[in-house]
Amino acid sequence: MSDAERPPDEVRSEVSVQKGHAPPRAGVTRASHAQEEPSARDPAHLLARIRQWESAFKRRVPPWSSRALALLLIVFAILLPFFFTQTSGFLNATIISLAYVVMALGLNIVVGFA
Repeated sequence: MSDAERPPDEVRSEVSVQKGHAPPRAGVTRASHAQEEPSARDPAHLLARIRQWESAFKRRVPPWSSRALALLLIVFAILLPFFFTQTSGFLNATIISLAYVVMALGLNIVVGFA
């Protein structure tokens, strides 16, 4: 359909113009879409949608993926220092931040027992 044949109130998106055709809209506009789903802004609806995405993600990921990710992170942490020189500040900052993490975990455990 050329622009001359198109009704003046029909709007085409940039994507449809680039592809050369517009997808069928079936009378859905931004205003009607906003009026149809007031519950989409409800926190309970958002939580349900997040749980649905989580369950779909868990169905598609193999059960051994968490162990593989942990192993990959450990190997990455072991190999990372070899890519930096001793004079770079990265190793020094990493060691100090790791020390703070260990102290924070220790404090958490001590306060948890109190």
